[in-house]
Amino acid sequence: MLSTGGITFNGDTAAANALDDYEEGTWTPTNAGNSLRTGTWDSTLQGTYTKIGRMVMCTFQILGTSMSFSASGGYSYYSGLPFAPSVSAGASWASGSLSGAGAGTVYITSSNVWIYAPINTTFTTSDITTSFVYYTS
Repeated sequence: MLSTGGITFNGDTAAANALDDYEEGTWTPTNAGNSLRTGTWDSTLQGTYTKIGRMVMCTFQILGTSMSFSASGGYSYYSGLPFAPSVSAGASWASGSLSGAGAGTVYITSSNVWIYAPINTTFTTSDITTSFVYYTS
């Protein structure tokens, strides 16, 4: 049922249960720092998002030249998330994945997306795509 307070389901009319916040868009990640990173990483940074209630599903792509981490444990991080995460400063939480780069780790902190190199592995690629989910306040 579509009401003025959002979409409701199964005859439920409670405003608290209505889906009243949905948005799709693009965002531009900004390189905020790195460690043990080589090559040109930032020739293109582009991202998309879908926000449903407090949940934000993001994808972004990094295009560059001869991108690699010179040792495992290297990282790269990006600011410019489309919505502020609901984590306190210094806390880490995310559900995410990498493609094009092998198995890596994605973390969200209070303002950044962190991409960590796989443990005991170095990779070189010119295209990394990461997808992750986080929650806003």
